[in-house]
Amino acid sequence: MRQTTQNLDITLTGAITAGTANTHTASIPANKRVTAVEFTEIANAAGRNYDIRMDEKTGIVQDYSHRLAVCGVVNGNTFLNVPFRDRRHPYSLDGNQNIAIQTRLIDALGGGETIRLRVTFHLVDCA
Repeated sequence: MRQTTQNLDITLTGAITAGTANTHTASIPANKRVTAVEFTEIANAAGRNYDIRMDEKTGIVQDYSHRLAVCGVVNGNTFLNVPFRDRRHPYSLDGNQNIAIQTRLIDALGGGETIRLRVTFHLVDCA
């Protein structure tokens, strides 16, 4: 089986109030299957907190989880909170569907502040 990745880059730019939820969608091709998902926070103004949720066609796959519980957090060249080897969360999700990643802010995001999150889907070819 050939393995590939597909990225979904999410950028939140303030001002956004606490409690606001934003949904971003990744389309998984019909000939692929998701075997794992990685969440990597690339930038976060002032360490703002948020939760992450993932839905697919069967419903909620991962309910709201705090960013520090699921993200590899990049601060300069230092990985924090989740060891590199533990950033990959195993899942088994069918292809030919849209997967929704929702972020819900715990802290307000001030004007001009930005959060950048990368969601990496690890895919294998379907037979």
